[in-house]
Amino acid sequence: MRKIREVLRLHYELGCTHREIHASTGLSKRSVSDYLKRASAAGLTWESARNLDDAELEARVFKQVGRNEPPARIPIDFEWVHRELRKTGVTLQTLWIDYQEGAQLCNSSQRPYQYSQFCDLCSAWKSPADWYGGPVLDWHSFVDRADSVAMIDRTRLAESWSTALEVIPPIGLLSYLKGLALETQSTVVFYSCSMWGGDVEREYAWIFGDTELALVGLQSETPGGPRPVAILEPSEPTRVVTGDVLVSTLRHLSLALPAPFFAPHTRAFPWGKYNLARRPA
Repeated sequence: MRKIREVLRLHYELGCTHREIHASTGLSKRSVSDYLKRASAAGLTWESARNLDDAELEARVFKQVGRNEPPARIPIDFEWVHRELRKTGVTLQTLWIDYQEGAQLCNSSQRPYQYSQFCDLCSAWKSPADWYGGPVLDWHSFVDRADSVAMIDRTRLAESWSTALEVIPPIGLLSYLKGLALETQSTVVFYSCSMWGGDVEREYAWIFGDTELALVGLQSETPGGPRPVAILEPSEPTRVVTGDVLVSTLRHLSLALPAPFFAPHTRAFPWGKYNLARRPA
């Protein structure tokens, strides 16, 4: 979060100079000057700013100064557009007409997109399935299979880094993945990573194959230091080693990754070779 509120407080309430604000906040002099210019253009004082929450304050200050805001447009349902385009005889023009008629019926103050804008936006839109080259599987659509039950308890995985069970794959999906590994006599992996501001917040993997294990990335005790990885195996105590969840996981798929942040994070990576294209029966 930018230090907008503190800059306004120091300037308007305490009467600090730009140099003093720079020394107090650690912001560059240019940023201090820019914040105050924007606040002035937005008609903000400390009295009005202190009653706004952070999101409202930032929205007011960081509007385009000296420019008119573009008119709000009625949003396009891109998934609907691409679904309809698969039907015989449907074109972007017919869908744009439907979109225009819908816009009139909703009686909104927002304006619909013109035909050329509509076509450009629909052509540029990519669904998650388009990005990774295959169907996206909804993990809640899987049912538990009695013939392939995951041996590592989901609760154990959640407790290893104090998270909620909701972010762990449901039993049905784990059962399906294990069954797939047994049927194909190959290794099947579920990998999940959440990042914020370039830092990994949560990372884990579930590996099914000759053996079953789960890898969980733990927080490093020192900022920037090596991250511990918890290794969970059935009927074995949890082990903690130094390593990387992604590198270790891909090693089970015979993929050597030179560094943790590498090819799988780019669009050029051949996901099709490793894509789980099958759907549950």
